[in-house]
Amino acid sequence: MSSAFGIEINKDVVRRILIRCYRPVAGDDGPSWLTVIGHAKDSLWSVDFFPCDSILLKSYWIMIVMDVFTRRIVGFGVAPADLNGPVVCRMFNHAIAKQTPPKYPFLR
Repeated sequence: MSSAFGIEINKDVVRRILIRCYRPVAGDDGPSWLTVIGHAKDSLWSVDFFPCDSILLKSYWIMIVMDVFTRRIVGFGVAPADLNGPVVCRMFNHAIAKQTPPKYPFLR
């Protein structure tokens, strides 16, 4: 059992209802997300962004960029707590500065 929105839901009941009632439409508009991720797994980077407090009680935001296939840290960026769009872009650019960007395969 898990709780979603304060309601207890049994995953087996949900699975049985989906098997019986949900039928994907044939001739959909492209591959599923699972197919896309499966084909691009060696070309994907993930970005995690989280707050952190220093020992001096100053707040910072940390951005980590990781290669999904190799699980290697590509880079990271750190910025003070008052963020805006340009600061986040600078953090990302700093994190990937010395890396070649991943090559995304052509998917149809």
